[in-house]
Amino acid sequence: MATPTPATPPPRYTHPPPTPLYTLLTHLSTLFTLPFHLPSLLNTLFSSPSTPPPLSHYTTLLEPPSPKYPISAATLPHHLHIHVLKSGRKLGYAVFGSEDANARVIFRCHGFPGSAVEGASCHEFCKGVGVRLVVVDRPGMGLGRGEEGAELLGIARDVEELAEALGVGRFGVLGVSGGGPAVLSCAYHIPSPKLQVATLICGLGPPDIGMRGADIAHRLAFPHMRWIPGFLIKAFFQSDVLAQTHLPDDVRLQKLLHPDNFKTAHAKDVEVLGDVDNMCLINATARHTYWQGFEGLVRDAKVSCSPFGFEVGDIRRDLPVRLWYGSLDVFVPPVQGVTIAKRLEGRGEGVVRLELLEETHASIFFKRREEALRDMVECMERADEVERRGR
Repeated sequence: MATPTPATPPPRYTHPPPTPLYTLLTHLSTLFTLPFHLPSLLNTLFSSPSTPPPLSHYTTLLEPPSPKYPISAATLPHHLHIHVLKSGRKLGYAVFGSEDANARVIFRCHGFPGSAVEGASCHEFCKGVGVRLVVVDRPGMGLGRGEEGAELLGIARDVEELAEALGVGRFGVLGVSGGGPAVLSCAYHIPSPKLQVATLICGLGPPDIGMRGADIAHRLAFPHMRWIPGFLIKAFFQSDVLAQTHLPDDVRLQKLLHPDNFKTAHAKDVEVLGDVDNMCLINATARHTYWQGFEGLVRDAKVSCSPFGFEVGDIRRDLPVRLWYGSLDVFVPPVQGVTIAKRLEGRGEGVVRLELLEETHASIFFKRREEALRDMVECMERADEVERRGR
Protein backbone atom coordinates (compact mmCIF):
# COMPACT_ATOMS: atom_id res chain seq x y z
CA MET A 1 0.00 0.00 0.00
CA ALA A 2 1.42 3.37 -1.03
CA THR A 3 2.18 5.75 1.79
CA PRO A 4 0.17 9.01 1.57
CA THR A 5 2.22 12.15 1.14
CA PRO A 6 2.87 13.73 4.57
CA ALA A 7 0.97 16.90 5.28
CA THR A 8 3.00 20.07 4.77
CA PRO A 9 3.69 21.70 8.16
CA PRO A 10 2.18 25.17 8.53
CA PRO A 11 4.34 28.27 8.94
CA ARG A 12 5.66 28.86 12.45
CA TYR A 13 3.06 30.52 14.62
CA THR A 14 4.05 33.81 16.27
CA HIS A 15 2.46 34.78 19.54
CA PRO A 16 2.46 38.30 21.01
CA PRO A 17 4.81 38.63 24.00
CA PRO A 18 3.31 38.80 27.49
CA THR A 19 2.62 42.22 28.95
CA PRO A 20 5.29 43.64 31.30
CA LEU A 21 2.90 43.35 34.27
CA TYR A 22 2.17 39.70 33.53
CA THR A 23 5.87 38.92 33.20
CA LEU A 24 6.62 40.72 36.48
CA LEU A 25 3.94 38.76 38.35
CA THR A 26 5.23 35.50 36.88
CA HIS A 27 8.79 36.13 38.04
CA LEU A 28 7.61 37.27 41.46
CA SER A 29 5.70 34.00 41.90
CA THR A 30 8.85 32.11 40.91
CA LEU A 31 10.96 34.01 43.43
CA PHE A 32 8.36 33.31 46.12
CA THR A 33 8.72 29.54 45.68
CA LEU A 34 12.51 29.62 45.22
CA PRO A 35 13.46 29.15 48.93
CA PHE A 36 11.56 25.87 49.02
CA HIS A 37 13.74 24.47 46.24
CA LEU A 38 17.10 26.00 47.17
CA PRO A 39 18.84 22.68 47.98
CA SER A 40 17.88 21.21 44.60
CA LEU A 41 18.84 24.44 42.86
CA LEU A 42 22.35 24.40 44.35
CA ASN A 43 22.75 20.77 43.34
CA THR A 44 21.68 21.67 39.80
CA LEU A 45 24.15 24.54 39.49
CA PHE A 46 27.19 22.70 40.80
CA SER A 47 26.69 19.16 39.54
CA SER A 48 28.01 17.88 36.24
CA PRO A 49 25.70 16.34 33.59
CA SER A 50 25.26 12.62 34.01
CA THR A 51 25.80 10.08 31.24
CA PRO A 52 22.76 7.91 30.52
CA PRO A 53 23.31 4.40 31.92
CA PRO A 54 23.02 1.28 29.75
CA LEU A 55 19.83 -0.76 29.59
CA SER A 56 21.22 -2.93 32.39
CA HIS A 57 20.23 0.04 34.55
CA TYR A 58 16.77 -1.51 34.71
CA THR A 59 18.04 -4.44 36.73
CA THR A 60 17.84 -2.06 39.72
CA LEU A 61 14.06 -1.87 39.41
CA LEU A 62 12.12 -2.93 42.46
CA GLU A 63 10.35 -6.21 41.86
CA PRO A 64 6.60 -5.44 41.96
CA PRO A 65 4.53 -7.34 44.51
CA SER A 66 2.29 -8.79 41.79
CA PRO A 67 2.47 -9.33 38.00
CA LYS A 68 -0.27 -6.72 37.42
CA TYR A 69 2.05 -4.62 35.26
CA PRO A 70 5.05 -5.87 33.17
CA ILE A 71 7.62 -3.66 34.89
CA SER A 72 9.97 -6.14 36.52
CA ALA A 73 13.66 -6.15 35.65
CA ALA A 74 13.11 -9.37 33.72
CA THR A 75 10.17 -8.17 31.62
CA LEU A 76 10.34 -4.40 31.10
CA PRO A 77 13.43 -4.24 28.83
CA HIS A 78 11.69 -6.55 26.32
CA HIS A 79 9.02 -3.89 25.75
CA LEU A 80 11.52 -1.08 25.05
CA HIS A 81 12.70 -0.25 21.54
CA ILE A 82 14.62 2.39 19.59
CA HIS A 83 13.82 3.48 16.03
CA VAL A 84 16.28 5.55 14.01
CA LEU A 85 14.36 8.28 12.20
CA LYS A 86 15.18 9.40 8.66
CA SER A 87 16.96 12.39 10.18
CA GLY A 88 19.25 10.06 12.13
CA ARG A 89 17.73 10.95 15.50
CA LYS A 90 16.86 8.04 17.80
CA LEU A 91 13.23 7.71 18.83
CA GLY A 92 12.51 5.64 21.93
CA TYR A 93 9.24 3.78 22.25
CA ALA A 94 7.61 0.90 24.10
CA VAL A 95 5.11 -1.69 22.87
CA PHE A 96 2.47 -3.23 25.12
CA GLY A 97 -0.70 -5.24 24.63
CA SER A 98 -1.44 -7.66 21.79
CA GLU A 99 1.36 -9.27 19.79
CA ASP A 100 -1.04 -10.20 16.98
CA ALA A 101 0.19 -8.78 13.67
CA ASN A 102 -3.41 -7.83 12.81
CA ALA A 103 -4.09 -6.05 16.10
CA ARG A 104 -5.42 -2.52 16.04
CA VAL A 105 -2.73 0.03 16.94
CA ILE A 106 -3.05 2.96 19.30
CA PHE A 107 -0.17 5.37 19.79
CA ARG A 108 -0.02 6.85 23.26
CA CYS A 109 1.55 10.20 24.17
CA HIS A 110 2.87 10.07 27.73
CA GLY A 111 2.25 12.68 30.42
CA PHE A 112 4.49 15.35 31.89
CA PRO A 113 6.78 14.32 33.40
CA GLY A 114 6.41 10.91 31.86
CA SER A 115 7.81 8.23 29.60
CA ALA A 116 6.88 5.26 27.45
CA VAL A 117 6.80 2.95 30.48
CA GLU A 118 3.39 4.47 31.34
CA GLY A 119 1.88 2.16 28.73
CA ALA A 120 2.44 -0.85 31.02
CA SER A 121 -0.68 0.31 32.87
CA CYS A 122 -2.85 -0.88 29.96
CA HIS A 123 -0.89 -3.98 28.91
CA GLU A 124 -3.28 -6.70 30.05
CA PHE A 125 -6.43 -4.92 28.95
CA CYS A 126 -4.99 -4.19 25.49
CA LYS A 127 -4.02 -7.85 25.11
CA GLY A 128 -7.60 -8.80 25.89
CA VAL A 129 -9.21 -6.48 23.31
CA GLY A 130 -6.65 -7.01 20.54
CA VAL A 131 -4.86 -3.65 20.73
CA ARG A 132 -1.14 -3.02 20.31
CA LEU A 133 -0.26 0.06 22.39
CA VAL A 134 2.81 1.96 21.16
CA VAL A 135 4.04 4.65 23.56
CA VAL A 136 6.56 7.14 22.19
CA ASP A 137 9.20 8.88 24.32
CA ARG A 138 9.43 12.59 23.56
CA PRO A 139 12.92 14.01 22.82
CA GLY A 140 15.23 13.92 25.84
CA MET A 141 12.90 11.76 27.94
CA GLY A 142 13.23 8.01 28.34
CA LEU A 143 15.07 6.67 25.29
CA GLY A 144 14.15 9.65 23.09
CA ARG A 145 17.31 11.46 22.01
CA GLY A 146 18.22 14.86 20.63
CA GLU A 147 16.75 18.34 20.60
CA GLU A 148 15.55 18.10 16.99
CA GLY A 149 11.86 17.33 16.95
CA ALA A 150 11.36 18.88 20.40
CA GLU A 151 8.51 21.03 19.15
CA LEU A 152 4.85 20.15 19.04
CA LEU A 153 4.33 19.44 15.35
CA GLY A 154 7.69 17.63 15.35
CA ILE A 155 6.19 15.14 17.81
CA ALA A 156 3.30 14.50 15.42
CA ARG A 157 5.74 13.92 12.56
CA ASP A 158 7.66 11.44 14.76
CA VAL A 159 4.47 9.45 15.39
CA GLU A 160 3.62 9.44 11.70
CA GLU A 161 7.09 8.29 10.68
CA LEU A 162 7.19 5.56 13.33
CA ALA A 163 3.79 4.29 12.19
CA GLU A 164 5.11 4.06 8.64
CA ALA A 165 8.24 2.22 9.81
CA LEU A 166 6.15 -0.28 11.78
CA GLY A 167 3.87 -0.88 8.79
CA VAL A 168 0.85 0.63 10.53
CA GLY A 169 -1.53 2.28 8.08
CA ARG A 170 -4.48 3.01 10.39
CA PHE A 171 -4.27 3.97 14.06
CA GLY A 172 -5.59 6.06 16.94
CA VAL A 173 -3.78 8.40 19.32
CA LEU A 174 -4.29 8.65 23.07
CA GLY A 175 -2.83 11.22 25.44
CA VAL A 176 -3.08 11.52 29.20
CA SER A 177 -2.45 14.73 31.18
CA GLY A 178 0.67 16.41 29.74
CA GLY A 179 0.30 14.25 26.62
CA GLY A 180 -2.67 16.37 25.56
CA PRO A 181 -0.72 18.87 23.41
CA ALA A 182 1.01 16.03 21.53
CA VAL A 183 -2.35 14.35 20.77
CA LEU A 184 -3.85 17.61 19.52
CA SER A 185 -0.83 18.12 17.27
CA CYS A 186 -1.32 14.60 15.84
CA ALA A 187 -5.02 15.34 15.32
CA TYR A 188 -4.09 18.49 13.40
CA HIS A 189 -1.16 17.12 11.40
CA ILE A 190 -1.87 13.46 10.55
CA PRO A 191 -4.34 13.11 7.66
CA SER A 192 -7.24 10.77 6.98
CA PRO A 193 -7.47 7.83 6.64
CA LYS A 194 -4.35 7.19 8.74
CA LEU A 195 -5.60 8.73 11.98
CA GLN A 196 -8.96 7.28 12.98
CA VAL A 197 -9.58 8.72 16.47
CA ALA A 198 -7.93 11.08 18.97
CA THR A 199 -8.60 10.72 22.70
CA LEU A 200 -7.54 12.94 25.59
CA ILE A 201 -7.85 11.82 29.21
CA CYS A 202 -7.43 14.83 31.51
CA GLY A 203 -5.23 16.25 28.74
CA LEU A 204 -3.75 19.74 28.68
CA GLY A 205 -4.99 21.99 25.90
CA PRO A 206 -3.60 25.23 24.42
CA PRO A 207 -2.03 27.54 27.04
CA ASP A 208 -4.48 30.37 26.40
CA ILE A 209 -7.30 28.31 27.95
CA GLY A 210 -5.93 28.99 31.41
CA MET A 211 -6.12 26.88 34.55
CA ARG A 212 -9.25 28.12 36.34
CA GLY A 213 -10.12 25.51 38.96
CA ALA A 214 -6.56 24.16 39.37
CA ASP A 215 -4.60 24.24 42.60
CA ILE A 216 -2.04 27.01 43.10
CA ALA A 217 0.97 24.92 42.03
CA HIS A 218 -0.53 24.04 38.65
CA ARG A 219 -1.86 27.54 38.12
CA LEU A 220 1.68 28.84 38.53
CA ALA A 221 3.22 26.13 36.37
CA PHE A 222 0.94 26.12 33.33
CA PRO A 223 1.40 27.96 31.05
CA HIS A 224 4.02 30.07 32.84
CA MET A 225 6.87 27.57 32.47
CA ARG A 226 7.66 28.89 29.02
CA TRP A 227 8.96 32.05 30.71
CA ILE A 228 10.61 30.49 33.76
CA PRO A 229 14.39 29.90 33.48
CA GLY A 230 15.21 26.28 32.77
CA PHE A 231 17.44 25.83 35.82
CA LEU A 232 14.51 26.77 38.08
CA ILE A 233 12.24 24.22 36.38
CA LYS A 234 14.96 21.63 36.79
CA ALA A 235 15.43 22.48 40.46
CA PHE A 236 11.70 22.28 41.11
CA PHE A 237 11.40 18.77 39.68
CA GLN A 238 14.61 17.57 41.33
CA SER A 239 12.96 18.17 44.69
CA ASP A 240 10.32 15.54 43.84
CA VAL A 241 10.88 12.10 45.34
CA LEU A 242 10.12 10.47 41.98
CA ALA A 243 13.01 12.35 40.36
CA GLN A 244 15.53 11.25 42.99
CA THR A 245 16.56 8.19 41.03
CA HIS A 246 19.85 7.96 42.91
CA LEU A 247 17.74 6.42 45.66
CA PRO A 248 16.82 2.73 45.44
CA ASP A 249 13.29 2.12 44.24
CA ASP A 250 12.20 0.58 47.53
CA VAL A 251 13.28 3.74 49.39
CA ARG A 252 11.37 5.98 46.99
CA LEU A 253 8.33 3.71 47.21
CA GLN A 254 8.39 3.91 51.00
CA LYS A 255 8.49 7.71 50.80
CA LEU A 256 5.68 7.83 48.24
CA LEU A 257 3.40 5.61 50.34
CA HIS A 258 4.04 7.47 53.59
CA PRO A 259 0.70 8.26 55.31
CA ASP A 260 1.56 11.96 55.52
CA ASN A 261 1.24 12.19 51.73
CA PHE A 262 -2.44 11.28 51.93
CA LYS A 263 -3.63 13.44 54.83
CA THR A 264 -5.28 16.03 52.57
CA ALA A 265 -5.77 13.84 49.49
CA HIS A 266 -9.19 13.12 48.03
CA ALA A 267 -10.52 9.64 48.81
CA LYS A 268 -10.43 8.77 45.09
CA ASP A 269 -6.72 9.64 44.96
CA VAL A 270 -6.00 7.64 48.10
CA GLU A 271 -7.64 4.58 46.53
CA VAL A 272 -5.52 4.85 43.37
CA LEU A 273 -2.21 6.20 44.68
CA GLY A 274 -2.28 4.13 47.85
CA ASP A 275 -2.21 0.98 45.70
CA VAL A 276 1.28 -0.55 45.82
CA ASP A 277 1.09 -1.90 42.26
CA ASN A 278 0.17 1.52 40.88
CA MET A 279 2.98 3.21 42.80
CA CYS A 280 5.49 0.61 41.59
CA LEU A 281 4.41 1.48 38.05
CA ILE A 282 4.76 5.22 38.71
CA ASN A 283 8.20 4.56 40.24
CA ALA A 284 9.35 2.60 37.18
CA THR A 285 7.96 5.26 34.84
CA ALA A 286 9.90 7.97 36.67
CA ARG A 287 13.17 6.02 36.50
CA HIS A 288 12.74 5.79 32.72
CA THR A 289 11.65 9.44 32.46
CA TYR A 290 14.81 10.82 34.06
CA TRP A 291 17.19 8.34 32.45
CA GLN A 292 19.01 11.13 30.56
CA GLY A 293 18.64 13.78 33.24
CA PHE A 294 16.39 16.83 33.20
CA GLU A 295 17.17 18.75 30.01
CA GLY A 296 14.50 16.95 28.00
CA LEU A 297 11.95 17.63 30.70
CA VAL A 298 12.73 21.37 30.62
CA ARG A 299 12.34 21.49 26.83
CA ASP A 300 9.12 19.50 27.01
CA ALA A 301 7.71 21.88 29.64
CA LYS A 302 8.40 24.91 27.47
CA VAL A 303 6.97 23.28 24.34
CA SER A 304 3.77 22.23 26.13
CA CYS A 305 3.29 25.69 27.63
CA SER A 306 3.96 27.65 24.43
CA PRO A 307 1.46 28.50 21.66
CA PHE A 308 0.80 25.38 19.63
CA GLY A 309 1.35 26.82 16.15
CA PHE A 310 -2.15 25.82 15.04
CA GLU A 311 -5.74 26.31 16.14
CA VAL A 312 -7.68 23.46 17.73
CA GLY A 313 -10.64 24.48 15.57
CA ASP A 314 -8.59 23.64 12.46
CA ILE A 315 -8.40 19.93 13.33
CA ARG A 316 -10.08 18.05 10.52
CA ARG A 317 -13.83 18.05 10.94
CA ASP A 318 -14.51 14.34 10.44
CA LEU A 319 -11.99 13.08 13.03
CA PRO A 320 -13.65 11.55 16.11
CA VAL A 321 -12.32 13.33 19.22
CA ARG A 322 -13.00 11.98 22.70
CA LEU A 323 -12.44 14.15 25.78
CA TRP A 324 -12.43 12.58 29.26
CA TYR A 325 -12.12 15.03 32.18
CA GLY A 326 -12.69 14.91 35.92
CA SER A 327 -14.86 17.46 37.70
CA LEU A 328 -12.67 16.95 40.81
CA ASP A 329 -9.36 17.38 38.93
CA VAL A 330 -7.21 20.21 40.32
CA PHE A 331 -4.16 19.36 38.18
CA VAL A 332 -5.77 19.71 34.74
CA PRO A 333 -9.14 21.31 35.58
CA PRO A 334 -12.30 20.55 33.59
CA VAL A 335 -12.22 23.99 31.94
CA GLN A 336 -9.55 22.51 29.66
CA GLY A 337 -11.84 19.82 28.26
CA VAL A 338 -14.90 22.10 28.13
CA THR A 339 -12.98 24.74 26.15
CA ILE A 340 -11.44 22.22 23.73
CA ALA A 341 -14.93 20.79 23.09
CA LYS A 342 -16.28 24.29 22.47
CA ARG A 343 -13.53 25.00 19.92
CA LEU A 344 -14.52 21.82 18.09
CA GLU A 345 -18.22 22.66 17.94
CA GLY A 346 -20.28 22.47 14.76
CA ARG A 347 -19.16 19.05 13.56
CA GLY A 348 -21.33 16.05 12.80
CA GLU A 349 -23.32 14.32 15.51
CA GLY A 350 -21.09 12.23 17.75
CA VAL A 351 -17.83 13.38 16.15
CA VAL A 352 -16.74 15.18 19.33
CA ARG A 353 -17.76 13.87 22.73
CA LEU A 354 -16.96 15.31 26.15
CA GLU A 355 -17.23 13.06 29.20
CA LEU A 356 -17.18 15.14 32.40
CA LEU A 357 -17.06 12.69 35.28
CA GLU A 358 -16.79 12.87 39.06
CA GLU A 359 -13.14 11.88 39.14
CA THR A 360 -9.77 13.32 40.18
CA HIS A 361 -6.65 13.61 38.03
CA ALA A 362 -5.41 10.19 39.12
CA SER A 363 -8.72 8.38 39.30
CA ILE A 364 -10.05 9.39 35.89
CA PHE A 365 -7.23 7.50 34.20
CA PHE A 366 -6.95 4.47 36.47
CA LYS A 367 -10.74 4.09 36.77
CA ARG A 368 -11.74 5.00 33.19
CA ARG A 369 -8.82 3.85 31.04
CA GLU A 370 -10.51 0.64 29.89
CA GLU A 371 -13.73 2.46 29.02
CA ALA A 372 -11.80 5.05 27.00
CA LEU A 373 -9.75 2.42 25.15
CA ARG A 374 -12.84 0.37 24.35
CA ASP A 375 -14.46 3.50 22.93
CA MET A 376 -11.40 4.10 20.76
CA VAL A 377 -11.61 0.58 19.36
CA GLU A 378 -15.27 1.14 18.47
CA CYS A 379 -14.38 4.40 16.67
CA MET A 380 -11.66 2.59 14.70
CA GLU A 381 -14.06 -0.21 13.75
CA ARG A 382 -16.57 2.35 12.45
CA ALA A 383 -13.82 4.13 10.49
CA ASP A 384 -12.83 0.84 8.87
CA GLU A 385 -16.44 0.15 7.93
CA VAL A 386 -16.87 3.62 6.37
CA GLU A 387 -13.66 3.14 4.40
CA ARG A 388 -14.81 -0.29 3.11
CA ARG A 389 -18.13 1.14 1.96
CA GLY A 390 -16.35 3.93 0.14
CA ARG A 391 -14.22 1.60 -1.99
